[in-house]
Amino acid sequence: SRDKRFIRKDGTVVYTNIHVNCIRNDEGEVSCLLGTVQDITERQQTLQHLAESEVRYREMFEGNPYPRWVVDRQTLAFLAVNLAAVKHYGYSEAEFLSMTLLDIHPSADIALVEFWQSQPLDTIPDRQIWRHLKKDGTCIEVETTYKHLQFQGREARISLVNDITEQRRIANRLKDSEGLFRATFEQAAVGIAHVAPDGSWLRVNQTLCAIVGYTRDELLTCTFQDLTHPDDLETDLGFVSDMLAGRRRCYSMEKRYIRKDRSIVWINLTVALVRDDDHHPKYFISVVQDISASKQAEIKLKEYSCRLTGLHKMDREILARFQPQEIANSTLALLCQLLQCRQGLVTLFNHEAQVGDIIADNVPDASLTLSGTWLPLDSFMMAQHDAHSATIQRITALNRLPSPALVLECLLPQKLQSAMVIPLNVGHMVLGEVILA
Repeated sequence: SRDKRFIRKDGTVVYTNIHVNCIRNDEGEVSCLLGTVQDITERQQTLQHLAESEVRYREMFEGNPYPRWVVDRQTLAFLAVNLAAVKHYGYSEAEFLSMTLLDIHPSADIALVEFWQSQPLDTIPDRQIWRHLKKDGTCIEVETTYKHLQFQGREARISLVNDITEQRRIANRLKDSEGLFRATFEQAAVGIAHVAPDGSWLRVNQTLCAIVGYTRDELLTCTFQDLTHPDDLETDLGFVSDMLAGRRRCYSMEKRYIRKDRSIVWINLTVALVRDDDHHPKYFISVVQDISASKQAEIKLKEYSCRLTGLHKMDREILARFQPQEIANSTLALLCQLLQCRQGLVTLFNHEAQVGDIIADNVPDASLTLSGTWLPLDSFMMAQHDAHSATIQRITALNRLPSPALVLECLLPQKLQSAMVIPLNVGHMVLGEVILA
């Protein structure tokens, strides 16, 4: 018998198996031949496809740039390895085929490998992350992909191995970097925010929330324009416009925010712009420092400077005039201006005559002035004190005093609410008093 190809009438090739038997007569001579022809085209095509598949598999296995191997499902012995596995792990093919999968795992991982080995096939993930050991002892992290198959009549598993050591190292560094950024962002002692080009808050830290009095969720629903004091908004938007147009890289300014409770907070704002790879504006980084305390100190310093200037002016007036009544009038006018008082009196005491001389009165209505009036000493609060006991007296409600001194009664028609009485001391003597109301 033999295999033979025939060409059919339609031109197609048919594979056959021809078997020939000799038919002999009674004398043992061949009288005829009996031949049978079997169409084996389908079987031949199947064998051809199998051979082609085997070639493709071999090319895919051997020529794959990633390590691949086949291991016995029961014993985990290596049954086949490709050249990429030999190069990457450092073992020769013969060494691999004398080893099991457990030999390339750290001892700490073997129990887990054996656990998965004992599980039903349908419960084992197709993709897993493992640690492997190279021949030189280097530990690497790999992602393995499995397929179950029959290999040389044995239950086996073919694996594709991807070394992800560097990828995981980069991912861990990125994770550490992101953690450091989050810690810096959230725990900073100043307010930090990412702000969209249209002014919307994209990300804010807790310090900024505390400065403006809004929760994080509330801030993310509004814009910085909503919080900026109207008098500062135009300047701020001008800087923003310059940055978006590329005329400025960053800017700093002092401005005011309106807090949630409508109070004003002064801040020092520093802003930089982040652009994407195409140089389009992506978001602003804003650093916000609460400077309300220093601003208040600055305002108070200006007030003190103004008062000091007034006192210097008063000194110059005193030196220029040097006459008691004129000195008193000038001093009283400046004191009332500095302390925002509506009326003031300066009185000198004559202890021998037991009277007090009101030498200055800056009442707005000249017809009600007490200047030049003499009153008994008991009409004044400081007349019965010496220099040790005479101290500044503050009266918060003039109209509620049970028995006010006569000089204070003279102030009531002016509808004054409160007053301060200051003794004029020289040595151990009280020479007079100043009333500011």
